[in-house]
Amino acid sequence: MLVSPSPSASAAECAPSSTAEGLNEFLQSDDAAGLAGADYPHAIDLPDGRTLWYFQDAFFGSGTKLDGASFAHNAALVQDGDCFERLVAPGGDGNSWIGSWVEADLQNWLWPLDAEVGADGHLWLFLAEMQNPNGSGAARGALPVGTWVARYSLPDLQLVGMELAPDPSRSLFGYSIVSDEDFSYLYGHCYRQFDAAGAIGFDSECSPHAYVARVPVGQFDDDLEYWTSSGWSDDREDRLPVLTSDISMPVSVQRFGDVYVAASDEGDWFGDDVVVYTAAAPQGPWIESARYTPATTCGEGCNNYGSFVLPRLEGDRVVIAQSNNARDMAYAFELASLYRPDVRAIDVPGISAANTDRAPDMALARAEPEPRATPAPIPDSVTPPLSTVVGNAVAGDSVARSAGISAGGSIAPSVDPIAWRIATLAVLLSGLVVSAPIAGLTVVRSSRHSRRRRHDVLRRVRAARLA
Repeated sequence: MLVSPSPSASAAECAPSSTAEGLNEFLQSDDAAGLAGADYPHAIDLPDGRTLWYFQDAFFGSGTKLDGASFAHNAALVQDGDCFERLVAPGGDGNSWIGSWVEADLQNWLWPLDAEVGADGHLWLFLAEMQNPNGSGAARGALPVGTWVARYSLPDLQLVGMELAPDPSRSLFGYSIVSDEDFSYLYGHCYRQFDAAGAIGFDSECSPHAYVARVPVGQFDDDLEYWTSSGWSDDREDRLPVLTSDISMPVSVQRFGDVYVAASDEGDWFGDDVVVYTAAAPQGPWIESARYTPATTCGEGCNNYGSFVLPRLEGDRVVIAQSNNARDMAYAFELASLYRPDVRAIDVPGISAANTDRAPDMALARAEPEPRATPAPIPDSVTPPLSTVVGNAVAGDSVARSAGISAGGSIAPSVDPIAWRIATLAVLLSGLVVSAPIAGLTVVRSSRHSRRRRHDVLRRVRAARLA
């Protein structure tokens, strides 16, 4: 177990309000409690009513430029009412809030994933250990090599210890966490933003998929059980995806009453839309319930990514925070506002503040799904069929991580381009909406719009790889 000195707090600064609009104005300001720019915004409700916010790759200072600002691989703010104070890492600005004592700057670092209060009353924060042998941080060569978990005492947010997670693999279970009355569910996403060959883009074998595992509620040091499409297994090799996308499926999940809500940026860096899914059980089946296209901070020269569902509704609306950046970050160094999160509230059918006290149907989470008829063939581009599941052994990851290497699991799509073209043409002519259940997944979308979006996303990926 690793422990370090605990952070101190900066002077408080206040947002205009705690509404999505007020939070957005605060995070977009030139001095958000000393935070000049950051991405991957998370917000965790604490038992005493405060909210812990934390971010990846943060710059500290004030003003309109990142150039000259201090940098750290993660940072945290505590919100109390409308006001925020920054948790200053031991050693001051330029040091990460969590893990600075084990970092090798831009070569080995920790990125915070999701967190939840455990059964022991501590806050359990899951972390991705990242390595880049090129020494260039979040750039070519950067890959996750393992999963850690840190525990903080409450309410003082003092670090109690940090250790390898029960599943320490680079599958990153803990990317998102949600609980019901019996279980806590840890969603896994491989988070490989640069594939093994170092190309700009995402690992085509694992990035398109999200998985889920569970532990007894709040028992985050227990061994995980993984969703297999028909039940739960203690063997990680049995896992199958619950959500799948063409390029990447980083997913953020919250529960509002008896409805689970998941958000993901379609195409991640190269997509335009944020897609919101809903389900009656943590493993799905998930249906697309909302979609919106946020503006970027500088048109085609910028992108948005890293959407996270915040834990509180605004009236009957779901609040989502999202990352922004310039495609060439040199521009963000000159104009810091390009690299700041935004917050917005959106309507999601089936979500209501009046229903947040409803308990989910636990039979759906516990029981095997009802047998269903074999579906008709579906175009591979809409929901690619899954083939071999290769598990990455926990023991292998534990041994290999000391050398900066981890065994990796993958799910390889099997694509028949001719069948896809024929089937897609038929759907386009009929104007039908396709519903495709696969491995516990249901995605409902317009085939015409999906084909256009897929073309745009793949065009951007090809352009980035040629750059």
